Amino acid sequence: MLFFTVNGQLAGTKFNVNGKKAKLEISAKALSPEGELPVEIVFNGKVIQSGTSMNETIILEDSGCLAVRTNGAHSNPVFVNFKGRPAGMSEPAERFIEITEQLEEWVNTKGLFYSEEQKQEVLKVLEEGKNVYRGVIETAKKFGR
Repeated sequence: MLFFTVNGQLAGTKFNVNGKKAKLEISAKALSPEGELPVEIVFNGKVIQSGTSMNETIILEDSGCLAVRTNGAHSNPVFVNFKGRPAGMSEPAERFIEITEQLEEWVNTKGLFYSEEQKQEVLKVLEEGKNVYRGVIETAKKFGR
């Protein structure tokens, strides 16, 4: 079992920050039938702290996703949103576009559809997704991410 709270709030919570820094109290613990497991606090995909039965104070200066993981388990994130500095990193968005383009290639060469219209609808949805992530890249680059 994985336990995770930020400022006493459960995963899925959104914290809106108006200042330049956010001070967050994190509680994290993982239990198995054999006892406690080590956990990692992850911010935007990078480990920022690790240990067991953690009660830590962290300072964040950027928008993003905060989560906890252990071997075989990963929490849902807590979202930290700094006013005027939206979350979004260009590298993961660029990778998503690459994967979507591979999927488009599969749709065009191997996909089986009831009709050409159905195929075109799938391609349209994929293009819309790529456009969303192009926007993430544009925003991230404005903020040097």
